[in-house]
Amino acid sequence: MTILYKLHHYFHGVPWIRKILSLMGYVLILENWLGYLFRKFSCEEGEVVQLRTRKSSVIEIELPRDQIAFGTVFLQGDYAWEAIIKSKFQNVLDIGGNIGLFSVWLNELHPGANYFLIEPNKANFSKCKRNLTKNNMSYRAECVGIAGMSGDRVLLAENTEGATATFMNEIGESFPEKETVQCYSFKDIVDHFSLNKIDLLKIDAEGIEYEFFESLSQSDWNILYMIVMEYHDLDSKRTGLYLKKLLSQQGFSVSIKQGKKLGSMIAHRLN
Repeated sequence: MTILYKLHHYFHGVPWIRKILSLMGYVLILENWLGYLFRKFSCEEGEVVQLRTRKSSVIEIELPRDQIAFGTVFLQGDYAWEAIIKSKFQNVLDIGGNIGLFSVWLNELHPGANYFLIEPNKANFSKCKRNLTKNNMSYRAECVGIAGMSGDRVLLAENTEGATATFMNEIGESFPEKETVQCYSFKDIVDHFSLNKIDLLKIDAEGIEYEFFESLSQSDWNILYMIVMEYHDLDSKRTGLYLKKLLSQQGFSVSIKQGKKLGSMIAHRLN
């Protein structure tokens, strides 16, 4: 699968090649790939299907809502950095857990880790818990969001394929669904889960990553050892390069993959 992920990244700007690679990925990853592809192209909106991977994981997704998330994690390997594949983790904090796909994917690579997840969208959170439970994973999860300070925030959500949810008006101003949800600061998350070391922090927070990292105290930074994230370029200041500089100043070695308005990066502590 590592070769397939590398090909996806290499041909990032060639959609027809990526479609072929995705079809190959279904065959390589899923035991029930043929049945899934039939349902994928003939399903009614809101249909729930159960996927079985060749590594014995069971995943429940809603079509077409969760197709993009599944493709991002399992087919395209957006989190398949070499450091992630080769490292071992005890405590994994998954911020923006969505329906649990990243944690299930990581558990296939490194079974036995403890997973701590937060997800503010109620529909995603319910599916997340089911997916983690189906795979007998050691986890704790809370239906809350992340912010620089604890308190209530308005969550903006779209109801199309992809189902993005965000606290940032820059991303979700046109989204039709609005809901007030509870948010935790990083310190309150750490205290709630009783964490004194986070081997891997994964964050996919749809733009609030800037507020989140700028709010961290030195003691917060000190318990983080590896960070992998999706980031959004929001304006001339809040960019991936700004986050790279911020993380580098805290003693992390940072690698970045830049896109037009969003990208991904991984950072690991040097000392």
